[in-house]
Amino acid sequence: MAKATGSWVALRIMKFLLTWVVGMGMLACGDSSSSAGGNSNTGGGGTNAGGSNTGAGGVGAGNEGGAGAANQGGGGNGGCTPDCGNKMCGSDGCNGSCGVCGPEDICSSDGACVTAPSGDTSFFVSSVGNGSGDFGGVVGADMFCQDLAEAAALGDKTWRAYLSTSSEDARDRIGTGPWFNSAGLVVAADVASLHANGIAMDRMLNEFGQMPPISDHDIVTGSTQNGTATADTCDNWTSPAEFTPKAMVGHFNSPNPINQFDNWNSTHQSNGCDPVGLDATGGSARVYCFAL
Repeated sequence: MAKATGSWVALRIMKFLLTWVVGMGMLACGDSSSSAGGNSNTGGGGTNAGGSNTGAGGVGAGNEGGAGAANQGGGGNGGCTPDCGNKMCGSDGCNGSCGVCGPEDICSSDGACVTAPSGDTSFFVSSVGNGSGDFGGVVGADMFCQDLAEAAALGDKTWRAYLSTSSEDARDRIGTGPWFNSAGLVVAADVASLHANGIAMDRMLNEFGQMPPISDHDIVTGSTQNGTATADTCDNWTSPAEFTPKAMVGHFNSPNPINQFDNWNSTHQSNGCDPVGLDATGGSARVYCFAL
């Protein structure tokens, strides 16, 4: 009986020890899992911080993921930060606008809305197109503007076409401003504000005071947004060829005339300098005409 009792006690002790060992092992696994979960959460925190670009990243691998996401995701304008300062209008430096002036005001070169003076017509969008990129050179394009102005009783001024060539920039051909449309509203105070702010669509009138048709919105310029020459000038406005060369054109109906992707004087190339190539993108070789 004593021997049986001793064996039973030994068996109970072994069972207790086994239960204790297994319990400790499960506890260790639970701690490890919790720790791993914590690391995952920490890493996840880093990812969330990067995605939102607002919080601090996590530690370890999570921090690297968060920082990477933050660097990749930040900057909706390709890293450009709009800068308006005290400007009320004009470009924000990131293809956006700092504001729009009222109908009786104009945006100055330093971004202020000032009362617009009134004056005689010294700017218009040609009411017709030349049909091709061959104006007979830039002198012929100037005569094109002069003839249209005289037909509208505006011929008491010297008119220039806003066209760049390989030897001359459009911005240097048009005088110093200010310029007024046929409604007497100022379109630009000077060369600097013209190219900093562009010309609003509602002031894009032809020599008779009418807005050109939207279907014929391409205006040939051969210019960059800053008014300097590009290579796309229809061979200095002497070529009616198809496909090559081409003309750089702007959109008179641009909703934001200073946006680099759609602006008044430099938006895209034409498909050629022939009537078909110009018409394919919505143009007929209309020009901007400025009085000196």
